[in-house]
Amino acid sequence: MGSVGMMDSKTTLVCAPLMAETVEQIMTDMYKAKVQGADLVEIRLDYIKNFQPRQDLETILKKKPLPVLIVYRLDYIKNFQPRQDLETILKKKPLPVLIVYRPKWEGGQYEGDEHTRLETLHTAKELGADYIDFEFKVASNLMEQLKMNCHSGSKVIVSCYVNGVTPLEEDLNHLVTSMQSTGADIIKLVINATNITEISRIFHLLSHCQVPLIAYSIGERGLISQILCPKLGGFLVYGSMEGNSVPGLPTLENLRQAYKVEDIDEDTKVFGLISKPVGHSKGPLLHNPTFRRVKYNAIYVPMFVDDLKDFFSVYSSPEFDFAGFSVGFPYKEAVVEFCDEVHPLAKAIGAVNTIVRRPSDGKWVGYNTDLEASITAIEDALKHRGCTNGETSFDSPLAGKQFVLAGAGGAGRALAFGAKSRGARVVILCVVGFPYKEAVVEFCDEVHPLAKAIGAVNTIVRRPSDGKWVGYNTDLEASITAIEDALKHRGCTNGETSFDSPLAGKQFVLAGAGGAGRALAFGAKSRGARVVIFDIDFERAKTLAHEVSGEARPFEEVFNFHPEKGAILANATPLGMHPNSDRIPVAEVTLQDYQLVFDSVYTPRKTRLLKDAEAAGAIIVSGVEMFLRQAIGQFNLFTGKEAPEEFMRDIILAKF
Repeated sequence: MGSVGMMDSKTTLVCAPLMAETVEQIMTDMYKAKVQGADLVEIRLDYIKNFQPRQDLETILKKKPLPVLIVYRLDYIKNFQPRQDLETILKKKPLPVLIVYRPKWEGGQYEGDEHTRLETLHTAKELGADYIDFEFKVASNLMEQLKMNCHSGSKVIVSCYVNGVTPLEEDLNHLVTSMQSTGADIIKLVINATNITEISRIFHLLSHCQVPLIAYSIGERGLISQILCPKLGGFLVYGSMEGNSVPGLPTLENLRQAYKVEDIDEDTKVFGLISKPVGHSKGPLLHNPTFRRVKYNAIYVPMFVDDLKDFFSVYSSPEFDFAGFSVGFPYKEAVVEFCDEVHPLAKAIGAVNTIVRRPSDGKWVGYNTDLEASITAIEDALKHRGCTNGETSFDSPLAGKQFVLAGAGGAGRALAFGAKSRGARVVILCVVGFPYKEAVVEFCDEVHPLAKAIGAVNTIVRRPSDGKWVGYNTDLEASITAIEDALKHRGCTNGETSFDSPLAGKQFVLAGAGGAGRALAFGAKSRGARVVIFDIDFERAKTLAHEVSGEARPFEEVFNFHPEKGAILANATPLGMHPNSDRIPVAEVTLQDYQLVFDSVYTPRKTRLLKDAEAAGAIIVSGVEMFLRQAIGQFNLFTGKEAPEEFMRDIILAKF
């Protein structure tokens, strides 16, 4: 049936679906799609109101700025006249056209006789349609007739939309083999995955299909089926236009700017964020440009993970080329068990936020970069304030501070450990738990000592040498250094005398004892702070408090708790993040007693907690600072290269 014409079969195309009610809007959107990076557009004519075939299609096709696939749901058009209307559509087309005529039994609207429908498809072929999409159920009967009257440039797409449960891999292979046997030029297979592990079946199909294949899953869990499509040689990937988002589709801007799909090849290493949800993550916007900056052939993708055990049972296999993971909410603690090794710091914290596959043996090693990230950010802010106020400071500005932590889950554990490591006194508020960063530890082949100490993993990397999954925790350094830096910065502007840590001796009140909370607690302890921990799971708060020689308080006391004057408050719960953007983990009236307030939430950049704390006169440290610092730590672990910190900071300033 010939080649695909102007389109390079070795290049995965980027296609923008357009659904507008007027021809004028379609023309506008086509130009926008071209500017935003689309190679071609797919136009749904059935969305156009008062559709006039000849007039409207001549307008669309005569002035098109780039190739077009027209999805013509003929069954939606009233008073449809096959030959007359198709001649109008196809006579002056300046770009590829795809015709779809979907019957009721395949989810369409056509209810007429089958003979008329098939005649219409024949007519479309005779008139030179570039692409005709028809159902697999009728493919065998149609192909011979279509070939007899085939226009030299026409291509046939045989499509199948799998509703309901995703078939097993063996059944999908059989389905695709049957679709190939029809003689189709291109095959299109769409599923609706309910678990990200089902996407692995799509990856296998893309790797082994003998004809051009369009295969993906709809929905948020299917996002990686679009982004990783170029690595596996898929025919095209869909991207939505700015302002016209389509659920489950990446935007054209992200495909071209963040992911650079045109640069992805079979040798591209894959790193991913393990989280639930993932829509808020800015990781892809930071890591992918930085990979390119240092000329490292890798891609970083968001992965909506429902079950860690299922995920690692499938994607820990070397065949999927995963080289490492970031671990986010709510898995930083749970992921520790899935690491082959855990760095001592992460092990002590009990939370891992970074997992790297060790090249020498392939084992997964877990680390925690949250501790230093959060604690140094706090220390820097305290030191900056201290310099202008003439206050005495320590190595960490958290030393001796009361560190109020909301949440004792994975992030909370990192914060608690981090606050403790800086000498703060941690108080943990029982608000929201982050159970997964701890639970994931068991799925690592190895866990980095730090992540093992923390008891939480937020990053998992496949070690190239042996393929093992190694769990790490980058939360501890990320959160603690962010807090320390903010305190150090405040200390410098206030004229404080500097000690080893400005956290030394501080009361460190920690809300949240999850993965990030554990990193903060251990970090605060390491700086000499006195840690007080609150978490909705009082037993978890008590466990963490015992590990950092701190104090745990029941959740019921959170709004009656009055910290020491000059204490540190760290929020390691999701309060402040959508849909809880209007909530804070402590009583607003107590904010005036805190010298510094740190929030691990980074979307939005300035949460309600930070706004209220700033109004009360406290130093504030955004989770963005922790996010940046822990990401720098992760990047170093992922690549073995020195992260271009200023470049990454510039990206953060532009994106947040």
